[in-house]
Amino acid sequence: MLGLKGAQISFSGDPKMKWMIKRSVFMICLGLFFFSPLTAYAWKVPIEVAVQTEEGGKAFNKLVVGIESGATDGFDNLWDTPALLPQPDPETAILLRAYLNGKTGKGGGPGDLWKDIRGATAKGDVTWEITVDSVPPGGSVIVRWSLPQGVLKSGERLVLKDLGKLGSDGEPVKTDAAQTAYYEFVPGAEGSRSLSLTFSKDDSPSGSGGGVGCGTTHFPGGRPPGDGAGILAVVVIFSPLWMIRLIRLIGLTQSR
Repeated sequence: MLGLKGAQISFSGDPKMKWMIKRSVFMICLGLFFFSPLTAYAWKVPIEVAVQTEEGGKAFNKLVVGIESGATDGFDNLWDTPALLPQPDPETAILLRAYLNGKTGKGGGPGDLWKDIRGATAKGDVTWEITVDSVPPGGSVIVRWSLPQGVLKSGERLVLKDLGKLGSDGEPVKTDAAQTAYYEFVPGAEGSRSLSLTFSKDDSPSGSGGGVGCGTTHFPGGRPPGDGAGILAVVVIFSPLWMIRLIRLIGLTQSR
């Protein structure tokens, strides 16, 4: 028996029919669980900021930005990671420091972060500020990110801005993270640069980098990644059909 607020439906018919009904219910519940908007919205994007050393090696820092339903715009011990940055030492040169300009909670918190996760209910644009410093003179810095498939919904954009380089329009050079694999630049004599990464629903076209070595964007395979929102749309569209089929199966079982 299956009771629903006092109503009872009998499954005393064909065992094969009962198995089909149970399978339909299971598939509907599984689809709603995995493709619910709340589950699909959480995402993280790893970022690597690297520079080549004189010995031919690589000095780098790993950063992570993202959106999570349980996070806040303040510092969260569960989601955020403080940056353990080496301090300047005249005897030991630091090859590279890269970090997210941090946020603080009600009780205060670390100012610089390596991982900064924001809340899913934030209104307007969400911006992460990135500082890169202690770069050797003439060193070329590569900011590389890995955008998981289907992270951005239709109309959403993730844009990297180079605040130290202006484009032809007088605005900071912009790089669309959904269409490029990495961004490369050479800092000035001070060996530092300020960047920002903004998550928004702005549909205006973004700019691209300038000359090679000063601000160059690179396209992976010459095409942007696919839109994962299509899977969720399919589930939403066909859910009523699954429910109709389930109701018909229940009706057939009762009539036997």
